[in-house]
Amino acid sequence: MRELKFRGYHEEKGMFPVYGLDEKYVYQDTYDSAEYLENIFPIKNVHLMQYTGLEDKNGIEIYEGDIIKVIGDTEVYYDDSLFEPSENVEFELITEVFYNETIASFDLSTIEADLNMKHWGFYGEGTENHLEVIGNIHQNPELINK
Repeated sequence: MRELKFRGYHEEKGMFPVYGLDEKYVYQDTYDSAEYLENIFPIKNVHLMQYTGLEDKNGIEIYEGDIIKVIGDTEVYYDDSLFEPSENVEFELITEVFYNETIASFDLSTIEADLNMKHWGFYGEGTENHLEVIGNIHQNPELINK
């Protein structure tokens, strides 16, 4: 079972690990911390991002909202060869991690490239070896808009 944890993004505070939350507040620190009262934020002012349970190829935890570089290869099938791949194509893509309610799982944003890939998610053993966290949508939105 994966560890259930969150991080938060606050416009003034930036990115921070979430210690706890309830229906009204997000807490950055434990109750015995000297800065406890300074690190309580109304939940409506914090963008919460859940941990996916995966780490990238460098050991960095992957959260919702992270911008990921995917490096890998895929088999491309053309209309006349439905069961045998026509060629193996290497690719590098930049995409965002999000929670896909349709499949009740963390996923990568829809990718539409020359490969005609509509979907590429966290599937298969060793997937994390092809992923690298390069930023997040709150602090690095320019990365996803390239």
